[in-house]
Amino acid sequence: SLQLEVQGRIEVLSGEIDVSGKGFLADGLASGLTGGSHIGYGGVTPGTVAGIAYGNFKTPVTSGRGGRSSSVFVDESNSSRGGGTIVLKADELVLNGYIWSTGQSIDSFPVSVGGGAGGTIAIDARKISGTGSINVMGTAGYSVTNDNNIGDGSGGIVSIKYQEVPEPTTYDNYGYVLSDIQIIAWGGHSGSRNYRGANGTIYLENKTTEKSKLYVQGYP
Repeated sequence: SLQLEVQGRIEVLSGEIDVSGKGFLADGLASGLTGGSHIGYGGVTPGTVAGIAYGNFKTPVTSGRGGRSSSVFVDESNSSRGGGTIVLKADELVLNGYIWSTGQSIDSFPVSVGGGAGGTIAIDARKISGTGSINVMGTAGYSVTNDNNIGDGSGGIVSIKYQEVPEPTTYDNYGYVLSDIQIIAWGGHSGSRNYRGANGTIYLENKTTEKSKLYVQGYP
């Protein structure tokens, strides 16, 4: 996880701040082959139960959970990881690169396993600008036998508080756009829609007008 507070400006010009796959392992109370939960539930297959959903959409500090394998054990070889936590506070944020906290990439995992939930990205800045992206997407479950009977991870949490930013917020085929910054909070989306992770949340608060918006974002 990363927490950074500065008096001046944070610039992410072309690189990235990335804590994808740096969150929690799977919930030990979840059924096997389910996706990781966070603000929403991870994807489940028939007869299975996801781990508990948790988190605060307005002032988030939590990381996402990973998905489970069919093993009774929860460890690095039997669980994916969710996304970590990024908390940034500054006078100004210029984002032309990437700030990401997705579930763990598991395309080469040694066993079938549920997808990881997206983590948290929380930003509090007087002014926000740029053409970059913010991503807390859950990842799809992975099967070593190439079937789709695996749960996907839920989307994560984005919270952005600001005073100066061009509005309104718009929507394109990939996600919400604040100024020219794209924000993605999808749940994981594998081949079967039934097993997808729950949508993530995007909270936007204009501290000047004292107005806020909450979006629950699913895969388009």
